[in-house]
Amino acid sequence: LHLLLVLTPNLPPLLCLPMLFLVGGLAGASGPVGISHGQALAPQHASLITGFLLGFAWAAAGPTSWIVGTLAKRPSLGPGGALAWLTVVLVVACVLVWFVPRGGAKQSKSMGD
Repeated sequence: LHLLLVLTPNLPPLLCLPMLFLVGGLAGASGPVGISHGQALAPQHASLITGFLLGFAWAAAGPTSWIVGTLAKRPSLGPGGALAWLTVVLVVACVLVWFVPRGGAKQSKSMGD
């Protein structure tokens, strides 16, 4: 996913905008999945889990944008190198996901049942 962003500076503007839209949409789609998984792990504290997950996401986003911006300003890396480092972070995050507990609450019935 981040590889697409690394290629973005070399693309024509008409192809760059749809690609950025696609990457942003795919990255944003992971939020509700994480929240529903957290609520399934602790259904008795669903609102607390939601608050923690959203709070941690926003708390991580602030320093991350500053770090990536600082890396992008370095002449040795540039924007492409900074996005390449984000790919490394993404791979590490994917490995860490394997250690997230599976299971939790049984599947809930839908609202009409």
